[in-house]
Amino acid sequence: MNRFTSNLIRALAISTIATCAARADVTTTLSKGKLKITGDATGRVIDLKGAGFGALTMTVDGVPAGDFLGVRDIDVKCGSGDDTLNVLAIQIGGNLRAKMGDGNDIVLLAATDSPTGKPLVLCGKVDVDLGGDAADAIGIAPIATNSVYLMSDVTIRGAPFIGIDGGGSSPTLEASDIVIGGKLRTVRVGGDPGQLELTKLDDVLVGGETRLEFGNAKDELLITQSQFARKVTMRLRGGDDTVDFQNDATKFDGPVSVIGGSGFDSLVNTAGCEFAAAFAFPQMEFVP
Repeated sequence: MNRFTSNLIRALAISTIATCAARADVTTTLSKGKLKITGDATGRVIDLKGAGFGALTMTVDGVPAGDFLGVRDIDVKCGSGDDTLNVLAIQIGGNLRAKMGDGNDIVLLAATDSPTGKPLVLCGKVDVDLGGDAADAIGIAPIATNSVYLMSDVTIRGAPFIGIDGGGSSPTLEASDIVIGGKLRTVRVGGDPGQLELTKLDDVLVGGETRLEFGNAKDELLITQSQFARKVTMRLRGGDDTVDFQNDATKFDGPVSVIGGSGFDSLVNTAGCEFAAAFAFPQMEFVP
């Protein structure tokens, strides 16, 4: 997860700003609780740092770009540059949507531990579209004993590298786990058969249905110490793909279906997994 780490700075004092120009190339508007952030074709680093429920500060390339109160929803739209979006200990009652555009983009959703520990709490839907470029990546991570609570559906599109990486040591609820209250869906588009794409789910608790859809690249999916309350479907499609449970305890309370594709697909290291309902592995070349 080093590729997703970022430096945390002290939160700024909050003041009400309805509409402001963050920079000549990044604009923001806050209207009826929705904060809209729009970039251009130049790659930028956008940091959103929580300062209480519905309150946050924003910097662009390290330069202060606005303090906001009364934020319910956040809508980010970037251009064609190599952009980074850090969402750090935000606590809002609505949705987070990010469309990163072309370019090699990075998105980090995380709790914080400095200067004081704060969880990340997003009560609405999370929908992140990375764009599908070769080095696009998203990380979701707790910090120390501060958890990540994504209370509704989570959808991630077009990310060759996905790390939803909690910090516990078992599939039960612990401090520093990642909790997804609704559905979890990851979607890949296209893919180069010669390129390795990675997904890691560690210490993740999902309350809704889980659907993981891969492209035509060589995919490696690691799932450890997690729990899924409802149906789980993994559709591997093209490429020589591997689903690896690392011989760790992961619980599946609903039915599980791992659907292979046109390549040589393997299911490995399943010792320790608990399957409470029916499971199926159609079109899988190797199943222990």
